[in-house]
Amino acid sequence: MSSSIFPRHALATLSLMALSAGSAFALANQPPESQARDTSARPVALPTVLDYQASESATTLRDAWLNAPDQPSALGYAFMLRRQDRPQQQLTARRLLAELDALRAASTFLDHATPLQAAGLDAWQERLEVYSDVRLSRTPGRSDPASLVAYPRHNPSLATVQHFGFCASPDWVEAWHPQGVTRLPFQPGMTISSALEQLTDEQPALSLASERAWRISPLGQISRVGIAAYNHESIELTPGSRVVLPLPWTSIGAQWVNESLPGFLATRLPGDDCVLHSLPFRESFKGPASP
Repeated sequence: MSSSIFPRHALATLSLMALSAGSAFALANQPPESQARDTSARPVALPTVLDYQASESATTLRDAWLNAPDQPSALGYAFMLRRQDRPQQQLTARRLLAELDALRAASTFLDHATPLQAAGLDAWQERLEVYSDVRLSRTPGRSDPASLVAYPRHNPSLATVQHFGFCASPDWVEAWHPQGVTRLPFQPGMTISSALEQLTDEQPALSLASERAWRISPLGQISRVGIAAYNHESIELTPGSRVVLPLPWTSIGAQWVNESLPGFLATRLPGDDCVLHSLPFRESFKGPASP
């Protein structure tokens, strides 16, 4: 790669960033202490979309980052979407919405669901309709400049990337539960347990009958966490994390939603204040994925 595209001082700087990525990510995840913020009713914001004008010599995502006008301030909140991932994500979104429609129309649901549970499914559907927008899509995993320098084999060709960008570290943790979708104000040291306690304080009628929940990190990593007395795990959350409590019904459709929703949420942007660089496909993007 030519020095005009990737100067030596940039390589040295980004290499140091890669070595300190863990500590930088931890610091970026700690917003200043402030009074509790009401984030529950805030609408989901779409990213600011910019058409990326790549130079002829830019062939990889790392090249694109180096030519971008802005760099991610928090390493864990950079993102990209691979072109090959978009169709499956859209298919999953359509099926999730269809399964929720079918569940709401089922006689067992109509006969036994409480009004709060019915409202909860409405909230899930409304949020999924917003999250189906391709501008909120990403491929899970790290895609910041430092990681692409540290792991060049993970540096994709621009021909395979539909968009890339970054989000500011948000001030919320998003909880999906049978009575709806709630964004809780993030607090330093927040765990899944403390998030659920805050959720039940705000919604006393909410039943935490499940023994496990799913945690989705801002990088799109999914883990199943014990929340009952016998299997309790103390797992810390970072800003932009999502927590999913399963639906309490045993139908095949409800079980499919419970198993598929965490994976879909892992493909959504980890914040609201985001900048997205759109990449039109160009033949000259084709090139080696790593130096």
